[in-house]
Amino acid sequence: PLVDELGRSDFFAGVLSRMADSGGLHRIAPGVQLASMLGKASVFEAAPPCSLTELEALWEVYQAAHPEAISGFGTARSFLAYSLYASLATDYINWDAMTCDFETSGFYELLEFARGLDQTRQSTGRLEQQLGQVNRDQQLAFWYSYSSAATFTIVNTLLDGDYTFLGCPPGGVICSPVCSVAVSAQAAHPEGALAFVRWFLTEDSQTQYLPIRVSALAAALERVNQSVVVLDEGGFPIALPRCITVDSSTIPAKLLTREQMQQVLDLADQVTGVIYNDDVIVSIILEEAEAFFQGVRTPMQTAALIQSRVSLLLSEQA
Repeated sequence: PLVDELGRSDFFAGVLSRMADSGGLHRIAPGVQLASMLGKASVFEAAPPCSLTELEALWEVYQAAHPEAISGFGTARSFLAYSLYASLATDYINWDAMTCDFETSGFYELLEFARGLDQTRQSTGRLEQQLGQVNRDQQLAFWYSYSSAATFTIVNTLLDGDYTFLGCPPGGVICSPVCSVAVSAQAAHPEGALAFVRWFLTEDSQTQYLPIRVSALAAALERVNQSVVVLDEGGFPIALPRCITVDSSTIPAKLLTREQMQQVLDLADQVTGVIYNDDVIVSIILEEAEAFFQGVRTPMQTAALIQSRVSLLLSEQA
């Protein structure tokens, strides 16, 4: 067991495995954010695309059917940034050796794919804006990082239940642990420190972000489906339907079905990687990619410049 009566089966296996180091779980986070691409279920009827080539082919078909579409998968910069957060630590940087390798066919392909996306905007805007574009068939799909159970109610309402999580091509879901805790080997009061960790893992404490306990996330999804109880003028409780606010307007929420709740639980159970938020390295890559987006450099030239700058940064940190 992790602590007392809690065992690994009480938590999302993928999240725990991403927190492990050399086979041991030396730290744990009470909550996470989950990042995945999202699109209409009615569009992605078959299995989710698992490669950039499949995404590109799907975008061509979608664009032909919806010529008014302004974006396939968000902006060039946002897609590239999210892809890097998902793959820096696994595909391009060896943190043990403090080396990097961006001069690969996979990175060239990622640059080429990003260049084909919307370059007129710096960002894709707020969640409500992106969902609106998907709902109006102006955008095929987009990356998003989900940080609360209420977010899924917003998605369900604005897309009228027509959505599916696409993961992170080439597969899986990435997470960002929040406030990891551990008990130091030099702790003056180890039992007290462990008691604090136990409290961190209780359902009552896992109210921020998305809980990593299966039962806690299920309970959080149940809570966002409950009516809001207020007192009327006579002091009697009345139940009001749950609402959400979109662009300063309040609209009734479309509550999650059991199947949709399970879809969220499945999303949390499919974690295969951790978001590595090295904003310095990502900023270097986005800066050097700009000239490539404008047609000034080739993918190979861009990758070589990135390789040089990131290598220098890593050597300084070593």
